[in-house]
Amino acid sequence: MKFSSRMRSDDADSIQSLWRMASSATLHGAFCACAGGGAFAISPQQLEEDIVDYLAERYVHAPDVTDALRRRRENRSVDLVKWMEDLVATDNLSDATADAIRGEVSIILRSIVMPEAGFFCR
Repeated sequence: MKFSSRMRSDDADSIQSLWRMASSATLHGAFCACAGGGAFAISPQQLEEDIVDYLAERYVHAPDVTDALRRRRENRSVDLVKWMEDLVATDNLSDATADAIRGEVSIILRSIVMPEAGFFCR
């Protein structure tokens, strides 16, 4: 998935769609390691907190990212997708760093929506 300093509309739509699907009831197989299988609902607030926590650990040695994530924890006045759209403009991240974060969030959401992606679920 290719992004720019401003997410393309179709990329934003894709992440928004994944976010909606991940935040609603999700069906995972009986042998899925995440929840032992079955349908379950994920709290959008908890999901976002988990994603931000994951990114904070992943980018612990990148002060610009940890600052952006801290600001996100302190101010959730816009939804997660809108925040990701504006990473370069509002958080002064480089295009490459913003693209990496958006790509990782997309992978996380895909793994929840489509467990065969295997990032979190196996």
